Amino acid sequence: LAGDAGFRRYFRLNTQPSLIAVDSPPAQENNPAYVSVAMALQAQGIRTPIIYAVDFTRGFLLLEDFGYDLLQPLLNENSLGEYYQQAESTLLALQQTAPKAQIFPVYDALRLHAEMALFGDWFLGEMLGISLDRNEISLLDTVFDVLMIRSITAGRERVALKIKVVTITAINELEIVDITKYFKLNNGLSGLLELLFTVIFASLG
Repeated sequence: LAGDAGFRRYFRLNTQPSLIAVDSPPAQENNPAYVSVAMALQAQGIRTPIIYAVDFTRGFLLLEDFGYDLLQPLLNENSLGEYYQQAESTLLALQQTAPKAQIFPVYDALRLHAEMALFGDWFLGEMLGISLDRNEISLLDTVFDVLMIRSITAGRERVALKIKVVTITAINELEIVDITKYFKLNNGLSGLLELLFTVIFASLG
């Protein structure tokens, strides 16, 4: 299965019911933290894959399989409101989860920057195959600095929730279904960055 911005690899097993095997190298991934966060979210009523088995020493996990269905093909005029309401309710539940320091690390400036850097390193670089020039890197760094300052001074939880909800709403209103197609049709990276930053700054206003 397609991976994410980390070192984990995912494999769908031919079992009944279907299960997901995860190869998560302990040297690169914090597997105890992964399990602790999943359990904390489930205790809050937030659906995450059930963890059936873990081998912390070798970095193997056995997870519930959420299936093949993706959200986008299910969206239409009749279902859109319901699904987006569910998404926003889940985001709210996430923000209301007790901030236990032993489970959820404090998002200081360094951690925030590391997370936001995934936009350039993984989303643009790995997923879209785009290389940034110096001006574009400088633009990203400037925006990241503004977001960090606003997040820390205005309250992390409120800003993070607002960004996510407004981004979902704005992208839906613009009827952008395929972000890669948008990138190709609207002045390449400059157009994509303009869209994303417009949405983010609107959410902070």
